[in-house]
Amino acid sequence: MLLTKGSPYLKRYWMAPEMIKRQPYGTKVDLWSLGVVVMEMVEKSPPYHNCRSLRAMFNTATKGAPPLKKPKKWSNEFKSFLSRSLEMDPDKRASADELLEVLSVSSFFSFFSFLFFSFLEL
Repeated sequence: MLLTKGSPYLKRYWMAPEMIKRQPYGTKVDLWSLGVVVMEMVEKSPPYHNCRSLRAMFNTATKGAPPLKKPKKWSNEFKSFLSRSLEMDPDKRASADELLEVLSVSSFFSFFSFLFFSFLEL
């Protein structure tokens, strides 16, 4: 699928719940988006990709991100990274520094190497 600037596809899946609800938001919306991108890379599609735009936004705003399809396939560090970046409550969502603490130095490089090569497969 070719994505172009202004495409509704670019907006609906990566928007944090607080943005969808039109609540005040800060930089943690970017960490939500990072979590969604990571989830998309491992699942090969963004959360709620099979829903229409408004339904996808409603689901994100009310349910958050769906669970991983095959959670046993992923390390506890990876699942912690996702759950902390995809926390619905922005006050409880991890900061960038906290997300980096979730990953040990060695797993950090293997994690992002994996994401990079997964992205190449898309």
